[in-house]
Amino acid sequence: MRPGAWVAAIAATVLVGLSGAAHGESWTVPGAYTLKVDGWSRNVIPEGFNYRCTRCSEQIEIEIMYGPPLSSSATWKTNDEFIATLSTTEKRQTFADTLMKNAIPPGLGAKVEIKRVALEEIGGLRVLMMASEVVIGRSVTLDTSMVGIQSNRLMRTSVRFFAGAMNAENGAAINDFMNGLAFVK
Repeated sequence: MRPGAWVAAIAATVLVGLSGAAHGESWTVPGAYTLKVDGWSRNVIPEGFNYRCTRCSEQIEIEIMYGPPLSSSATWKTNDEFIATLSTTEKRQTFADTLMKNAIPPGLGAKVEIKRVALEEIGGLRVLMMASEVVIGRSVTLDTSMVGIQSNRLMRTSVRFFAGAMNAENGAAINDFMNGLAFVK
């Protein structure tokens, strides 16, 4: 993705936000990815890692999560097969609607609206990108999630922040993060 495109892709949507400090950090998740970026901290979550921007004026978080290893009967065995099943806008939209609506715990009264769906590339991996707005009560969070198959697992990278949190400084921090991310082939 061209420099600055993350800001345009994320700022063009409205999403709901969630939640360690590092300078010049380099992290490696063996068999998955490497990340080299300034101004972010990392915390373990059950499915992977949560990265929080420590240089941003607003709360900006990026999570990189993995599902369990794919079974031999999985619908897709490779990322190429996964992307091939998303060959039309309708198929991409249906997958995005299902994934995003199932990602929110029931009973919260959340309203999820998919604002944009496209095939993109992050860290050298082709992914389905979904930009969503999640409204829970008065809170509006913007979520841009990217999904692909990597290292025999469904991988999801999500950028989240509250509506109104995007500015040039925060956008640059997100761009730096994405430019410092490289998935293992």
